[in-house]
This record gives sequence, structure tokens and C-alpha cells, in this order.
Amino acid sequence: LLKCEHKDLLSSRLQVDYEEIMHRMVLHPETFTGLPAGDAAALTSADQPAIETLFADHPDRPDAYHPRQLHDRPFWGVWEAGELVSVAGIHIISEWAGVAAVGNIFTRPDQRGRGLGTLATGALVQDLLDSGFETIVLNVSIENQAAIRCYEKIGFAPHCQYHEGIGTLSAS
Repeated sequence: LLKCEHKDLLSSRLQVDYEEIMHRMVLHPETFTGLPAGDAAALTSADQPAIETLFADHPDRPDAYHPRQLHDRPFWGVWEAGELVSVAGIHIISEWAGVAAVGNIFTRPDQRGRGLGTLATGALVQDLLDSGFETIVLNVSIENQAAIRCYEKIGFAPHCQYHEGIGTLSAS
């Protein structure tokens, strides 16, 4: 992970194998727009099989999800006809600092464009605000315009850009 200006400083020593330019987005409590219409439900460890089924082998599924996150972090989902079709959760959370990093956001590809990701993410954000979190952030590829629109509807705004990827840094 490198901020853009730091990557520029290392360009002569950095061999990049893969990278994406990302937005760090932040929501301040006063910018939250409220919950969109619809029903979202809190998820628990009992919902683990449904989350695994939702993520399946989709190439754009969350890459930092681990089942243990369901045990100690809030997750919200949208169910239709008994199937989980959208989910939003947490990557990192610090109750004492009042900071949460939202992540693991995913909507089944055949259900996208219906506002379900906005609904699940909005419910998660409402839960975090109700629990006293003051700083809520997330990361998203600048190429993922649909997700950025979803997050902006809720009240997130870009904070900074950075490069995320894999590479090798030479000694000189």
C-alpha cells in the first residue's frame, strides 16, 4: 500500500507486478444520509454457510473475508426468497478509538443495480453510528464506479487515493 506521492518517490526501485488505484472513503456521522428503503438483517456465525454460498467463486468476491470476522464484528445482509443476496461487514474495528473499516461488501452479480449493496451497507453504518463509532472508512477501487456511487449515496466521500498491489522493492 502506497500513497501516490510515495510511489512516485520509489519508482526507480519498485518493480510492480500488480496494482490498483484505490480510494479511501470516509463517512463522518453528520454526513450519513439515513437508511434506504428495504429490509436488511444482522448476520451471525450461523449465517456463515450463506455467506460462503454468496461469495462462491465470483472473481470480484471480497478477498479479505475470514469466517472469524462474524464472531466479533457486525455484518448485515439482505435476504430474498431464503437466499442471502447482499452483504456488508467490517474489516477492522476499534471500539476504544471509535473507528471502523467497512468491507466485505458484495452483492450477487444477478442482483446488482437494485440498491441492495446500498441497503446492506447503510444498515451496517447505522449500526456502527448507533454503537458510538465516529470515524467510519472504507476502501474501493477507483474503477468500481457502481460501488463508489453506492457509498456516496450513504454519505461517504473520498479522502485520499493510494496504490494497492504486489511488487518488489530493490535495495538501490
